[in-house]
Amino acid sequence: MSGSVSPKNTPLWAFHGDKDGTVGASGTINPINNILACPAPLEDISMVIYPGVGHNSWRRTYDLSAGHDIYHWLLNFRNEDAITIP
Repeated sequence: MSGSVSPKNTPLWAFHGDKDGTVGASGTINPINNILACPAPLEDISMVIYPGVGHNSWRRTYDLSAGHDIYHWLLNFRNEDAITIP
């Protein structure tokens, strides 16, 4: 899963297959490494590069078969600026 993100106050956990023929793994590796090279990157930025996996890296991430509990991780964060509608 790659794309443009603003790292300011945005925890990031990126997943990518190293055999992705649609978007090369560098599409995740380079941006994450660039963010980590910033003078004060967030502490919660990481990536997983699945060996031998093509473009469908999200299946094993979201069905938890790779052993990464993305749902538990997501529930650790809260947007304090979000508006709650009763």
